[in-house]
Amino acid sequence: MKTAYLKLFRLPNLPTAPGDALAGAAFALCFALNKGVIKFADVSSSWLSITIIASALAALFLYMYGLADNDIVGVNEDIANNSPRPIVLGELTLNQAKIARAICLVLACGIGLVTKLSLEWFIGAVGIVACVWFYNRFKNKCKLIGLLSMGLCRSMSLLAGALAMYGAFRCEGMGFSFPYEIIYLMLGWTGYIASVTYLAYDEHNAKVGLGFHYYLLGIVSLIPIFGVLAFPPVFRLLPIIVCAFMFVRWIIVLAPLKKEHTPTDRRKAVGQTISALIYLQLGFALMPQLPVFYVPMLICFAAAYVIKASKARTISGS
Repeated sequence: MKTAYLKLFRLPNLPTAPGDALAGAAFALCFALNKGVIKFADVSSSWLSITIIASALAALFLYMYGLADNDIVGVNEDIANNSPRPIVLGELTLNQAKIARAICLVLACGIGLVTKLSLEWFIGAVGIVACVWFYNRFKNKCKLIGLLSMGLCRSMSLLAGALAMYGAFRCEGMGFSFPYEIIYLMLGWTGYIASVTYLAYDEHNAKVGLGFHYYLLGIVSLIPIFGVLAFPPVFRLLPIIVCAFMFVRWIIVLAPLKKEHTPTDRRKAVGQTISALIYLQLGFALMPQLPVFYVPMLICFAAAYVIKASKARTISGS
């Protein structure tokens, strides 16, 4: 039963879930520091730490909600395709999956209420749920819609983290104009996830070498750089390095797929590209160079490594 739930929630992907919110919160905090709204000496305040950790945990449960909803909505398709997912295999009933989905949503909202996350964060959370609902129900109606809505699920989590931080400052009477430059980060996140999803399409039929346009998709990794150009060097150096690394890594991972390859080769590349998202998250979450970001991101990174190095990496449910 426990393994069934790990499959439902795609255990290998879970360590990347909190990082989007952490990256968004870090971006908003750096924006506030750059504008002089708050000083480095004041960033250890408990309300800031609570906001950052709470938004990250809530993002994890919203991600889990989306995964459970995906299996519930797509159960008939999974049965038709004989997909090795827990509901199809009889390891979980549909009602059990629905209960798990509801619990995840309640926990996410409960964290927001107990830690007094701002109204802005709740608006962002509603946006995440809306994107999840849309993706799971319309992804097969139009390929482009499926790609973009999948990417938006992640970038909305990034936005929710920024909104949590922005709202926290407003509640403390330290209001400032919203950092709309985060749109560049959202475009990069959306584009990257959409590119990985595109790479995964028809992976079970993979055979012919990939076209050159697949490699060009890696350029989306560089878009977030435009969001930090106005920041001082101390903030923007790491994100720029990581974005460049992501682009190079995309090319390297896809290089073996230029020639004929097997579905296993394609799935391996998809796994490597999606797991690499944690590097992008690290690049932006560590911008403020604060323990409140270091600790959760390093925990996520360590968890991802342990899962990858163990048999747990096979618990995908996909």
